[in-house]
Amino acid sequence: MTERSIQNALYGMLNYQRHHKYITPNVCNVMPWECDLISVTPAGFINEFEIKLSKYDYKADFKKRIKHEALSEALKNPTSLWVRPTYFWYVIFGFQVDVPDYAGLMIADDGHYRIRFEEIKRAPRLSKRLINNKQKETLYRGVYWRFWQKRIDEKGGMEI
Repeated sequence: MTERSIQNALYGMLNYQRHHKYITPNVCNVMPWECDLISVTPAGFINEFEIKLSKYDYKADFKKRIKHEALSEALKNPTSLWVRPTYFWYVIFGFQVDVPDYAGLMIADDGHYRIRFEEIKRAPRLSKRLINNKQKETLYRGVYWRFWQKRIDEKGGMEI
């Protein structure tokens, strides 16, 4: 199982079962840190999914002090000015962990035909803020840029 296969399976679950929109992998500049996957609910709430494939990788994530301080602060003070998601999730495969109070936990399971997710701990609400226009623009720009990069790479360069 890879991060990409989990992202693809999360996309399917979030899009078809939970009806999220703006489901985007490998996002920078929406949060003050890189995100493995972001989705936005129809109501405008941001979900961040951090995918971990090993216990070592999970433990290494806590070296990102600014991120975890912001998430911890958000749980204590949902109206603070820190930029953070509404919900923060760890998605793991192949090991068990206890997640911090500010995080939800899903376990990926590679079933016979497709990856399934078991929600072990529901993510608490960290913010009441909705996605803003700048964050939406960042998501759009990232997808737009990736589309054009792939298109240009397939053709072997730009025709001028």
